[in-house]
Amino acid sequence: ALLFALRPILRSWYVYIVIALVMFSPGAVTVSWLPLTDLPFLLLTVLSFGLLFQAAAVAVRPLPLLLSGLTFGLAYGVRNVGVASFVAILGAYAVLALLRIVGAKTALQKLAWWGIGAALVVVPLIVRNLIVFHALQPYTMPPSTLGYSGNIRYYVSATLGDIIASHTIQHVVTWNNMILLAVAVAAIAAAWLVRTGTARIWSGLPLATKEILVLLCAYMVA
Repeated sequence: ALLFALRPILRSWYVYIVIALVMFSPGAVTVSWLPLTDLPFLLLTVLSFGLLFQAAAVAVRPLPLLLSGLTFGLAYGVRNVGVASFVAILGAYAVLALLRIVGAKTALQKLAWWGIGAALVVVPLIVRNLIVFHALQPYTMPPSTLGYSGNIRYYVSATLGDIIASHTIQHVVTWNNMILLAVAVAAIAAAWLVRTGTARIWSGLPLATKEILVLLCAYMVA
């Protein structure tokens, strides 16, 4: 799935390195042998975004957009958290239209084809929920009691753990306020220092590559 998704923007050997890092990351190793929905959901989500990447061009290509929506509908059927990715894709195309990477009409057409594909799975699922449970979404849980700060820390901690594969460093960085602040300041400073070069690189990229990168950012946020 990663090979299919990343080939439009990376050379093959870069993609293979990314695949190896993902396969042997602590998160993947921890849950890959368990009978959970995490990996099927991840596989379907990556395939869906890969199809969106294939459709990244000026012209609207209905087939990959339909298949992407269909795959995303299946991912949502596997795990309800897939709703976050629906919102992320809507936001991504809004950003693409605002930045004029994709025309507003083209963005709406792409979202329409993608939405039709997703509806092929989501609408029957909603109808089934209404018939069986008399609710659009019968699976609910109480709001998190951790607050924004705690949730962000857990998210950063899990992400950092997969990157550095060290539970000790992961815990020290994310749960020590001063160290976390220092890392955040260093990251912001680094981004500020490279802003000029980054802007120059961005301006020279093809529109299709810019579209893919915005969608990739949306996936990471979701």
